[in-house]
Amino acid sequence: MLALPSIILMVKATLHLITKFVLTSIVSLFLTSCADLVLKDDELEYRQGFKSERLVSIKKHYSLVSKTFLKSFNSRALSGTHHKYLNGLLPRQAGIKISLHLIKNQRSFYLVAPNGLIIITTKFAKTYFLSEPILKAFLSEALVRIEKNAYNRVFYYTHGVYSFESITRMMTLTLQQKDILNHLSVKKLYESGNSAISYLNYIQQRNKDSLLVQNLLNGKVYGLEEERRLKTFIIQRYKSSFVKKAELEKSSRQFYSFKKFINSIRF
Repeated sequence: MLALPSIILMVKATLHLITKFVLTSIVSLFLTSCADLVLKDDELEYRQGFKSERLVSIKKHYSLVSKTFLKSFNSRALSGTHHKYLNGLLPRQAGIKISLHLIKNQRSFYLVAPNGLIIITTKFAKTYFLSEPILKAFLSEALVRIEKNAYNRVFYYTHGVYSFESITRMMTLTLQQKDILNHLSVKKLYESGNSAISYLNYIQQRNKDSLLVQNLLNGKVYGLEEERRLKTFIIQRYKSSFVKKAELEKSSRQFYSFKKFINSIRF
C-alpha cells in the first residue's frame, strides 16, 4: 500500500494537471472566439474585445502575404485606363482602390486582399468576366469583403511559400457569415442601379465551377445551400429585380475594351 504522504502528493499532482488543462481550454476558447468574424446587426465585425489595432495588424499581415504570393508567379497588372474603369464601376468607401493582377494558371482562383489587391488566374478571368453585370457582381463582393473586413483569421509565415489552398483560407467564412456578405453585396449592387439577379447568376456560376479552389475547400453542399438562401433573400427583398433583369443586363463599350485587354495579355 502507498503511504499517506505519497497519496497526498499524487492527488496534488492530479489536481495541478486538471487545473492546467481547464485554464488552457478557457484561454484557447477565448482566443478562438475573439479570432472569428461574426455577424451582428447586418455587419461583419470582430467580437467585442478584439482591439482595432489587432485588426489593423492582421489586415497588414494579409496584405503583405498576398503581395508575397503574387511575386511567386509571372503576373500582369491592368493598364491605368482599365484600372480607372474598374474602380469607377461601383461606389465604395473613401480610400479603397482596387488593383487587379492576373497570374497565368489553369486553376480557377481569386484572392481579395484587405489593401485592395485582387489576384485572379487567367482561367478565372476567362470563365467569369463574360459580361459587365457579372464583373460588377464580382467587384461588389470584393468591395464588401474589404469594407467589412470579411476575413478568416489565419497565420502565415511572412516569407513562406503559399499554395492556392492555404492562401484561400483567409477568405473562408461560415455559411452564416457568407449569407451576410452576400446580402450586403446584393444591396451594394441594387443601390447603385444594378440588378440583384446578376449577383445570383455570379454565385450560381461560381458554384458550378469544379476547378474553383474555394469550392474544393467548402464542398458542394455548402455551395448549394448558399445559393438557396441567397435566392430566398433576393425574392423577399428585391422581387422587382426579376422584372428588370432583361433591361439591366447589358455591357458597356468600356467593358468590351477591358475584356479584350484581358484576353490579349501574354506572359
